[in-house]
Parts: sequence; C-alpha cells; structure tokens
Amino acid sequence: MTRKVLLNTLFIFTVLALLSPIVLAGSRSGRFDQEVQAQVQRILGEEKAFANVSASVDDGIVILRGGVAVIGDRTRLEYKVRTVEHVAGVRSELAITTFVADDQLYNRILGELATPRFAGLPLHVHNGVVTIEGTVSTLSDHADAIYILENTPGVKGIDDHIVVIG
Repeated sequence: MTRKVLLNTLFIFTVLALLSPIVLAGSRSGRFDQEVQAQVQRILGEEKAFANVSASVDDGIVILRGGVAVIGDRTRLEYKVRTVEHVAGVRSELAITTFVADDQLYNRILGELATPRFAGLPLHVHNGVVTIEGTVSTLSDHADAIYILENTPGVKGIDDHIVVIG
C-alpha cells in the first residue's frame, strides 16, 4: 500500500514539475499587458488610418478590432504592433471598410497596373477579393504589384498567383 502511495505522489510531483514552466510563462507574459496596451494605444493615435481601431491585450496577445480603409493599413498596423516589446502575438479582427463594386474595382486596378512591366497579369475580382495571375520579371515587380493591390481602396483580399521568372 505504501508503495502505491509513493508512486502516486511521485507521479503528481512529476506532472507538476512538467507543468510549472507553462504556468509560469503564462503568468509572466500577463504582467506586461498594461505596458503593451499603452504602447499600442500610442501607435493607434499616430495615424488617422487607425482611428477606427481598438485594441486589447491578454497575456501578451494583442487583439485588434475595428476597420481600416485598405489592406496596406492593416498590414502596417499589425507589423507595428508585433514589434512592441513583450508582445507575444497579434490576433487581427480588422475589416476593410471601403466598399467598391467589383466592376469598378477591376477597372481601377487595371488602371493602376497599366504599365509594361505588369502587362499580361490577368486578374479577377469577386466580392472585393482580387485573384491575380501571370508572370513578372523580378521580385521587385511582384512586390510592387502586390503593394498596388494592398493600397487600392475596396480590395478586401488578394489571391496571389504571380510567378517571378527572372
């Protein structure tokens, strides 16, 4: 009987020893939440593009809620928040608030991409999500095409199938 009690006790101490780093890590990350919240609020106040965004912090995880005009604003905000010290992660619940009808969005994007280096990039727009295909010569051309899409009002998502052949 004492051997069984001893084994059970040993088992309990082993489980506690294995779980203690996890428990301690969780309690340590939460102690910086107020500091992180203050830094994130400062970031939100820096740009008019973030005026309709709110943030909360829970155990080092920043939750962003609200809306921004373009994907580029969302991407830039998420990056800035990730670089704040003691941020363990970012959960973005941000919506793109600008609405443009698909046919108007299609024509706007065609106008923005109307240069020889983007010739031959077929695209399709459905519910604000742009699917873009084709080939470009350089990584820079690819990045520029995506940048244009991310900063075009009305684009809610990008399905990137561009291939770099250079």
